[in-house]
Amino acid sequence: MSRLERIVRYPVKGLRGQPLDGARLEDARGLAYDRALAIETGSAPEADGWAARETFYHLARDTQLIRYAARVDETADGPTAVLEPPDAEPISVRLAESYREGDLAAASARVAEMLPGGRLRPPRLTMPGVALWDWPHATLSLINLDTIDELSERAGRDLDPRRFRANLYVSGLGAWAELGLVGRRIRIGDVLLEVIQPTDRCRATTVDPRTGDTELNLPALLAGRLGHMFCGVYVRVVGAGRVEVGSPVSVESTTGVRPAAAERRWPRRAYVAATVRESDEVTSFWLRDPLGFAADALPGQHLRIHPEGDPSSPLWRCYTISAVEGDAYRISVKRDGAVSSLLHDGVAEDETLIVSGPFGEVTLDDDSLPVLLVSAGIGLTPTVAMLRSLGASEREVRVVHVDRGEPPAGLWREVESALDRLPRGSAVRYDTTVGRPGPDAIAGVVREFSAEPLAYVCGPAGFYDDVRDALLGAGLDAASIRHEVFFSPSTAERTEPKPPPRPGPFSVRFAASDDADSYGSWDAERGSLLDVGESLGLPMPSGCRAGVCGSCALRVPEGSTAYVTDPSVPAPDGTVLLCSAVPTSDVTIDLAR
Repeated sequence: MSRLERIVRYPVKGLRGQPLDGARLEDARGLAYDRALAIETGSAPEADGWAARETFYHLARDTQLIRYAARVDETADGPTAVLEPPDAEPISVRLAESYREGDLAAASARVAEMLPGGRLRPPRLTMPGVALWDWPHATLSLINLDTIDELSERAGRDLDPRRFRANLYVSGLGAWAELGLVGRRIRIGDVLLEVIQPTDRCRATTVDPRTGDTELNLPALLAGRLGHMFCGVYVRVVGAGRVEVGSPVSVESTTGVRPAAAERRWPRRAYVAATVRESDEVTSFWLRDPLGFAADALPGQHLRIHPEGDPSSPLWRCYTISAVEGDAYRISVKRDGAVSSLLHDGVAEDETLIVSGPFGEVTLDDDSLPVLLVSAGIGLTPTVAMLRSLGASEREVRVVHVDRGEPPAGLWREVESALDRLPRGSAVRYDTTVGRPGPDAIAGVVREFSAEPLAYVCGPAGFYDDVRDALLGAGLDAASIRHEVFFSPSTAERTEPKPPPRPGPFSVRFAASDDADSYGSWDAERGSLLDVGESLGLPMPSGCRAGVCGSCALRVPEGSTAYVTDPSVPAPDGTVLLCSAVPTSDVTIDLAR
């Protein structure tokens, strides 16, 4: 039996919540008084209606907020919000319109004594008349307690579900079942809810609600062990009613509708429509995507697969999409390691797999240039996808494939069939037990083209290095050689930063495209480069604040930096993750992306 275990509202954004026994939920609204108030930092213009969380004090940046509580009481003067600062008298704000303005002013004066203000003005308590959720239309957040139990196993400790600051906590669904509910409807008590998106997790989850410690990097744990940063879902009310602790939870719709704001990075449960044995070592899996992103996949892109298994080790990998048909993708997996063995032995037709994507920038260009496709082993999969997409194109196409013995029979037949449709296509295959192509052989293939080709190379790192050197030696420009590198984030779970290599002070220049540069100063007490930018009131891009999501990656064209928290995911070439970095000299940050 799935049931509702806990209801919590958060009257003041970022502060501790207020448990409820039950609540009335209205269409398109959340819990009454949830995120009704917030504390503006004074570093941005005053909010008029809904505003992004950077406008306000929030737990991802301001971890001291975990020491503050808030509740709404029903009093003789109507509803009253009560803030409970640590070691200070409570602060009351009567929410009835006749009292509100004066009470907010008095409360803001108290808040200004406790919290530092921004460059524009002191902090102030505000109630703009709309709920200040992190997403403007995400009215309620829901956490699956079965997922938290499984995540606790991965963390090696019991995780307090309050870390995730949900409104509704449910049990009995099964771990990660909520990822299969996006676009579908569920019923809790009398209320009908639509699941609109999974919840992307940030640094707020590192804060232990019992102690305020930030000893566990939850975003890094999610990214390293699971390959994504989502836990829980957002829902909205589409059928009003009442919920109580203990209310039953049921799934009302068996199929979903793709939300308008759906993103391909969202993890979701894809249906295994078919499995095909391509060879003794390679099996293909046809997956139907519930969010319909298969039709958008480009030849050369890949899926990230997140199978469920041993919680003590990372279990996710990237697999190139070898074919797309309608709403289905195909991945062709060689048995080579824990994840591929799990797929071969533990995944059958009519089951589901958690997937995300498609990802990847190295895709077949849609133009008339000749194409050289060079692959080794299971690196044949992007070659198959690209050949399928070419159809009967007039482009010159050459395939060079290297394998230990025979390539996967089914996939190679597709290569031959695709080349038959290409009037200017041909292939050469090498068996590495006999010999592999050297620089002269690669140069000979390049000379067959009437113009310089685009070369797509897929195979192990050493193979790519050898082929790239041969292509450069044959006269190809480096920009004409394409290769995608799959990476696996580290499993780092701690957030204790290293001491900065140099104490400073250093000047930090934030260069804007409109020449309206901003200048700040950093020393060992100022935190990260991201903290410096935010202290200046700049609209700094950020997400997890834990070196995982890559949102804060910006160029540093002048000066040097160092990481005091090792990123879990490498920053794009030429950029630095500001949330984890400090300067080691005077620096310039390029705000233009």
